Parts: sequence; structure tokens; C-alpha cells
Amino acid sequence: RRPEKGLGWDKKYNRNSNGPRLCVEMSMLKTDHARRVFALYRRSLKNLLDWAVERDLFNEEAHKIRAQFDKNKHLDLLAAKRALSDGEALLEKYKHPDPYINPLSPGGSSYMRYPIQRPEVYVDQRGAGGHH
Repeated sequence: RRPEKGLGWDKKYNRNSNGPRLCVEMSMLKTDHARRVFALYRRSLKNLLDWAVERDLFNEEAHKIRAQFDKNKHLDLLAAKRALSDGEALLEKYKHPDPYINPLSPGGSSYMRYPIQRPEVYVDQRGAGGHH
């Protein structure tokens, strides 16, 4: 049973649309868009850290990046998608040629330097050569 007119039904479901289904599809689009925006923001800060090693310079530039994201916060979905793709292209343009990789991560200088050995790999050194 639908609520009576004037009790919020008109605001929640647009009568000229498919009702709840359209609302769910729009919320899914917004959620996907929000995830992409968050990922772009995070990648932007990581890329900035590759360029600006000094913390005070990093903080100053990070505030500028945040201001650009806040400026586009209230755009409609179509304009926001354009701004997102422009931002991704800009990030690709300014990507660091030699990004920082954590030494213990794959591709890092210490990755698998001291691998953890399984118990069955250990050899009893006392028994080697027959000397005890």
C-alpha cells in the first residue's frame, strides 16, 4: 500500500519514472562514481608523494588537490563524469616515471629477500657429514 499523497511518496519516487527501480539504478551509478572519485583522489595523493618527498611541500600540494575535488563536489552526474575522466587523464599525464615502491612489496628491492621457509625445507645440519 502506497502512502497517501503529501506524505513523502511524491518526493521519494518520481511518478514519471519507473519508481523504485530507477532510484536503485541511480544510487548504484552514484556509488560506482563515488568509488572512482575516491580511487582517483587516492592515486593522486600517491603520485604526489612520488614527486614531493618533503612533507611541507606535499601538504601544500595535497591541499590544492583536495580543493579541486571539493570544487567539483556539487556537479550533476554527467558533468561529474566528465570532470572525473579529465582528472584521470591529468593524473596519467603527470604520472611519475619512477614511482616509489615499498621495498617489501612485489617489485620492491627487498621483495622475497628473506623468504619464509616451510618446516619441511629445513635440513638438520648436525647430521650432515656423519659428525656429531
